[in-house]
Amino acid sequence: MGGVLAARSGLRTRQEALDALAVTASAMQGQVGRRWRDLTDTQDAPIIAYAASSAWDSWQRSADYYPEGSLIWLDVDTLIRERSGGRRSLDDFAKAFFGKDDGSEVTETYTFDDLVAALNRIEPYDWASFLEARLDGRGPGAPLDGLTRGG
Repeated sequence: MGGVLAARSGLRTRQEALDALAVTASAMQGQVGRRWRDLTDTQDAPIIAYAASSAWDSWQRSADYYPEGSLIWLDVDTLIRERSGGRRSLDDFAKAFFGKDDGSEVTETYTFDDLVAALNRIEPYDWASFLEARLDGRGPGAPLDGLTRGG
């Protein structure tokens, strides 16, 4: 989400953001490890990586939740924009979800269900199935719908 918000906030130029997304999409599209290892499982990558050899890196998958996550959040953003006729975006979600105690330094945890509920408040949709398909799915291709939808 950081890469998407960096572009939205102006920390990256439009071209820098597009270039970063193109590099990410290309790298994730070529990640053959996605055939057996879903994205959710890569959250354990830092633990496994310390003990693993560097042989067969592309089959192991690393901490792909960061780069592939940016593609998923772009997908969320473009879908919200499409479904709302351009009236809402990921910015609205971020403000509502992360800005509710603006200025507070208290860590607040959240669950998958909290995230889905917050997305539904911004734009009603089957966000649980949408996210589960991208987080727990396996297959040859990276989630590129956000790039396609975004033009």
